[in-house]
Amino acid sequence: MATRITSGDWWFRDRTTGGRTIGQAPNAPMWIVIVALVVAVVAPAPLVRRIARLTANAALAWWAAAEISTGVNPWRRTLGVAVALVDVRSLVRARRASRTA
Repeated sequence: MATRITSGDWWFRDRTTGGRTIGQAPNAPMWIVIVALVVAVVAPAPLVRRIARLTANAALAWWAAAEISTGVNPWRRTLGVAVALVDVRSLVRARRASRTA
């Protein structure tokens, strides 16, 4: 008897282990994002905050590229695309804001 593949199976099934993967523990780029965002919030100097935000954006782009290229299932790859789009949008907005300031 054939096994029926549901939409949930297709989206969330890990192609290497066969298990379901929705989220994972933070990897190196995500830890960099977390630390950089904490620094951006608590740093008193504007230059440090700006560098921390740019570092977070770069690490987020790294994470998104890794998910797009090596995500374990379509959900993770789609999440990578969505995060990449949001990251680019935030960089464009920051660039526009710095031009008007």
